[in-house]
Amino acid sequence: MQKIFNIVIITFSIILSLFSLLAFLIVHLELIERNFQFDLEGINNYFAEITKFKELFAGTITLILGFYGLKRLKTAEKSHKEKIKNDRFSDWKSITDLRINEIGAENKIFVREFSRMRYNLFEDIYANKMSILNKKELNLIFDKHFNHITKVFEENNKEYKGMQGIYKTEQSTYFFKDFYFVFIGSLDNYYDEIDTDLKERYLATLNIERKIGVDLYNRAYKAYTGLV
Repeated sequence: MQKIFNIVIITFSIILSLFSLLAFLIVHLELIERNFQFDLEGINNYFAEITKFKELFAGTITLILGFYGLKRLKTAEKSHKEKIKNDRFSDWKSITDLRINEIGAENKIFVREFSRMRYNLFEDIYANKMSILNKKELNLIFDKHFNHITKVFEENNKEYKGMQGIYKTEQSTYFFKDFYFVFIGSLDNYYDEIDTDLKERYLATLNIERKIGVDLYNRAYKAYTGLV
């Protein structure tokens, strides 16, 4: 609607400007034909001719000034919205930083990559009112920002390396809990099953040939921790 309104104003501004220019030229051509003299009488005649089109000139000027006034108002409104958004990002960044600091020592790759992608992630979440309210919205966010890299997060986790990438069951992970901890902290609102759906998407990105087995896991755990 705003776009149509702008087009209408611009169109009428152009039309009135053309008519005003034409009227201005007509006035001066008539004055030239009358051998205009630059004296008191000539100036009076000049203004008398000009004022014949005063409504046209006034309407043109008013419309143009009104258009630029609206543009300035729109610019001010945009600046205000950007300030609100930037302030919200600062708050959001502080929250995610606190959570990242709790797990950062275990996965430096995650810290680096999340920091790199963070603003783009924020923009999409902010556009969705800081919420993920269904599986479709979750999949859109996950596919865009994480689908290509959660395997890297998993395999660069400190415990994963210490355990030589051996899993106890097909549902086991080394980094999902930490990933979920940061991810869920970036949202104001989310639906009840988001943890289950997110883990499903996370597991789907892992290596399909990863080593899985209780005995393998127990031996790796003993070697890694020194515990019996």
